[in-house]
Amino acid sequence: MANRNGETWKLIVDQARELFAANGYNGTGVASIARAAGVTNAGLYHYVDNKEELLFAVLDEAVGDHLIALEHIVELDHDREPLEALDQALDVHLDFVLGKPAAIRVFLSERRFLTGSLADKYAASIKRYDALFERVLEQSLPEVSRRERKLLRFSILGMINWVPEWYDDTGPISGTAVRKFMKEASLALVRHMATSATEE
Repeated sequence: MANRNGETWKLIVDQARELFAANGYNGTGVASIARAAGVTNAGLYHYVDNKEELLFAVLDEAVGDHLIALEHIVELDHDREPLEALDQALDVHLDFVLGKPAAIRVFLSERRFLTGSLADKYAASIKRYDALFERVLEQSLPEVSRRERKLLRFSILGMINWVPEWYDDTGPISGTAVRKFMKEASLALVRHMATSATEE
């Protein structure tokens, strides 16, 4: 298997991401990915055994760096304002969504095509990401029940994850405006939950 740290591998993953997002997993052939990346079919198979491994690479690459960033935020649980960790976690997730919208589209609609050990490995990464985000919510909202924090996580991440389905970076709304609105809406929801919990 060829070295996956080089520029050729990065280009293959980049092109696979864009094609999976545009055409779907079933609508994208290995030959089209190879052609877009400027390699032969045989050259591409030096890096993967099949198309499913490319799908996994696209999904895994997208979540990897952001998972590390979220772990770092959780580990720094000291001497912070109550919502500081959440503010940082929202930045991490918005970087993920606005920085690689094609990866989010693949996540939303194509991850179901992963099978076996690849599906299990990716599910473990997502489970870890969700657990870390929920831990951030626990740090910010210790007075709110676990069930409500889980619903809050679904609401916030679901709202942000849907942005690539409607946001057009060539349109009248800037990415900065989208980021600002999503952060303010998420934090306002959290503050409301905190206020409601203390009033009960």
